[in-house]
Amino acid sequence: MLKHSVLLLVILLSSQTFGAVSEIESKVLQVSGHGKVSLPASIAQISVAISILDKNAAKVQGELRTKTNRLTKALKGDKVEKLSTDQYQIQTRSRYQGGKKQDLGFEGLAILSFEVPVDRAGEMLDRVIKHGANEIRHIRFTATEQELSHARNKALAMGAQKALKEGQQILGSLGLDYQEIAQVIVGPQGGGPRDMSRLQFARSSADESVAIEAGDVDVGAQVMLILKYK
Repeated sequence: MLKHSVLLLVILLSSQTFGAVSEIESKVLQVSGHGKVSLPASIAQISVAISILDKNAAKVQGELRTKTNRLTKALKGDKVEKLSTDQYQIQTRSRYQGGKKQDLGFEGLAILSFEVPVDRAGEMLDRVIKHGANEIRHIRFTATEQELSHARNKALAMGAQKALKEGQQILGSLGLDYQEIAQVIVGPQGGGPRDMSRLQFARSSADESVAIEAGDVDVGAQVMLILKYK
């Protein structure tokens, strides 16, 4: 599904007006077009955590190690992609209550992240909880590099085509003749992974996997054209 919007910025200027066109020795028209392509998310980037709190440091250390190893082994068996341990730490925890410091004990924290196809995301959420994770840090949805690259190229072409068409129409309406494209400037690219917090996340029953609606990934591109006219 393609969605696009065009932002048209028109400036009639001489060759010495702006630095970007200072070397173009003719009258020029500057137009800017924005293209946007939406594609279905195909990859889920999942981050999960194991957290343990206890008064006994040795117990926290042993339990955290055991649960982390168990979860890591399970994820490897599930053949997830880009599995990594992002954080592993044990530290003291305390809080202040009534102006007095209260020691809570020791907290162990391990954070793991991985990627799976979107259609496996719900299943994997259930499995990581089953194998020891007690927190889902985040879920982000994106697409493969090939899909994103293809979408960016489409967005660039869309932005350039719209800018050129509008530029030619404006020149024609002013009685000016379009000659050629003197310069192409590609602006920042928009779009990227979408966070789970902005998407649906619901469990239909205790016996079913979490239902995931990944939605679309938007990829945008801004293109500026410097058109020569006479």
